[in-house]
Amino acid sequence: MKKIIVLITVCSQLVWAQNRNLTAAEYFWGTIDPGFGNGTVLTAEDGAFNEAVESVIATYTNIQTTVGPVLFNIRVKDANNQWGPTFKKAVFVNDNTFTTRQIKLTKFEYFFGNFDPGEGNGTPIVAFDGALDEAVETVFRTQATWDIANGPVLFNIRSRDVNNLWGPLFKKTVFPFGANPNAQLIAEGDSIEICQGSSVTLTYNGPNGYTPTWFDGSQGNTVTFTPTQAGSFTVTATLENSTYTDAINIIFKPQPISSITPSGQVLVCGSSNFSLQANTGTGLSYQWFLNGNPITNATNATHLPTAVGSYSVRVTDAASSCSKLSNPTVLSTTFTPQPSGIVNFCGSQILSVPSGSSNSYQWRKDNVNITGANSNTYTASQPGVYTCVITNGSCSFTTVTITLNQIAATPTANATQTFNAGETLANLTVSGTNLQWYGSLTGGAPLPLNTLLVSGTTYYVSQTINGCESNRLAITVNQALDNSSFDLNNFYLFPNPTNGILNFKSSKIINEIKIYNLLGQLVLEEFPNANEGAFSISKLPTSTYLVKVNNNPKAFSIIKN
Repeated sequence: MKKIIVLITVCSQLVWAQNRNLTAAEYFWGTIDPGFGNGTVLTAEDGAFNEAVESVIATYTNIQTTVGPVLFNIRVKDANNQWGPTFKKAVFVNDNTFTTRQIKLTKFEYFFGNFDPGEGNGTPIVAFDGALDEAVETVFRTQATWDIANGPVLFNIRSRDVNNLWGPLFKKTVFPFGANPNAQLIAEGDSIEICQGSSVTLTYNGPNGYTPTWFDGSQGNTVTFTPTQAGSFTVTATLENSTYTDAINIIFKPQPISSITPSGQVLVCGSSNFSLQANTGTGLSYQWFLNGNPITNATNATHLPTAVGSYSVRVTDAASSCSKLSNPTVLSTTFTPQPSGIVNFCGSQILSVPSGSSNSYQWRKDNVNITGANSNTYTASQPGVYTCVITNGSCSFTTVTITLNQIAATPTANATQTFNAGETLANLTVSGTNLQWYGSLTGGAPLPLNTLLVSGTTYYVSQTINGCESNRLAITVNQALDNSSFDLNNFYLFPNPTNGILNFKSSKIINEIKIYNLLGQLVLEEFPNANEGAFSISKLPTSTYLVKVNNNPKAFSIIKN
């Protein structure tokens, strides 16, 4: 049994040129060169020597019978019928028995220059068939030349077997044409032109075994998308510590002009008779649409409408094959103003109706034409009732009314409120913005917030929104009196607080007892006609109430739990 102790073959001329193709490979044993083309033929892995470096068939007949050290030689031929240099390696053959031998390799790596990064730290070489199970595997395309400078450089390559043992390092001085900073990873090239809105499919065409990651984060050999803007779109190919990046520039072809005359929202009526006109030009074709649906046989630059609705036209330029859909022209018998109904405003209010290029407009206030108000918009600064009259030829339409009230909404609050001695306007509860207090319904100077409240007085409050002050809200205040300040013929009311039963006692007859909530509403009335007694307030909600006795203007405060 004859055994080959070490056999590592090296593929020749890795970096002659970016596009160098190999067409043949051969080997021979010993020191006698049989001449170019006379060695033992090695077969390409994929059946064609069409890559910069090709793989050698794994299993071949070993006819070497010499025992001991012997020289192993290998070389390749390019597409110009030129043979490259012969790689040589001394191997040791043991025993003198003939055998056919297959060598299993699990990894290849390479590096450039004199500095060895260490076994396992070189740039990996990817197996052409996805598994490193051949005697010699593929260095795909020209990846070896993408990162090195112009001029002579030392190329190093080694492999690892199934026993995790690295073989000897093969070295060769090569003469690359220079670095390739723009690695061609995208099959479609450096740039493409498309029509705006078209879908694009890009194809990865980089090294085998590398993981491509596209600009949108997706991974795979292709990516399909519709660009929303022109520009550069990238792909990155990664394998362990090796990364390459490529980009393609997507350019939008000029879009044709697509427009309709008249444009916008056009008033029509039963007597209307006109055509819609698309823009014209050399090499243009047309397709008209009504409400988004194509109109049969409507393929001229001019179209005669027969119904109200939204019309558009798609214009296609034969030179670029690009199309563009126009903005719609809407034929309508009515117009809706914005805003509509009753509107409270302050300062100014913009009124508008849809614009149409063949329409004319006249705004009216209180049924009187407003001089110069002949646009589809009008800025009103006065309250009143507004309409807009739209005309188009013999057609006329008047919008619904818009009633403008130049005022801010009145703030909200309880019209009657109670207060404790020493409280001010700031203690009253009012919902509104930028509040202002007054001592009268109209006119008068504003009151400061620290104005002390006076029982039985009515105060007035407004709010200001966007510089517009509202009408004033009237609030009448009453002071809540506690037991110690109440002095009415030694009148007593107890217990206070109470859960439901109130007892009263007085030195004089009590004819009437009235109980009010804090909003000033009468919630309970009793007529005891006695100087002492009791009554129930259990049905009243938990709250603070005011008690008045015998129509006395002073109030007695109680708490219902």
